[in-house]
Amino acid sequence: MPSPLQIVGQALAYLVFALVIGIFSTWPGYTHLQENLSVVKLSVSHIGERKGECRERETSKVAITKTSRRALMICPRERYPVRLELTLDGDVIFDREMQPTGLSSDGPSYFYKKLIIPTGPHSLRVRMRDSGKADGFDYETTEDVSLSPGQVLAIRFNDAEKTLILD
Repeated sequence: MPSPLQIVGQALAYLVFALVIGIFSTWPGYTHLQENLSVVKLSVSHIGERKGECRERETSKVAITKTSRRALMICPRERYPVRLELTLDGDVIFDREMQPTGLSSDGPSYFYKKLIIPTGPHSLRVRMRDSGKADGFDYETTEDVSLSPGQVLAIRFNDAEKTLILD
């Protein structure tokens, strides 16, 4: 059986340990941004358009193939690269073209960029091209936003609605 002195010593050790944890959980203070800054996070995963047109298979060839392989349309796998441009108050701050992923270049192109910008009102324009056009963009959105200190604004692409979204 432990003596009363051992019990008091053990309680004191637990108390000191809890105080050390409590102190280091609140001190030193940490702020991830200065008071006059905000964050714009660009996170887009998008599949570009196919590089070639789909063509219909001949019905005679469809009839002789296995039922598990009877595709009526034959489409090329390769996709166009996706280009994304972000403009802040008339200045281009992000402009990149990403190649499609995958062994056959048939996967999505991924974009992720974290941009730290001053707080306050800004005009943001996001443009994206996923086709083989040499000039111009397929999707574009322009919004006037007012960013507060420490605010995080996310930019993403909604594949179902085919629109760029600023949240």
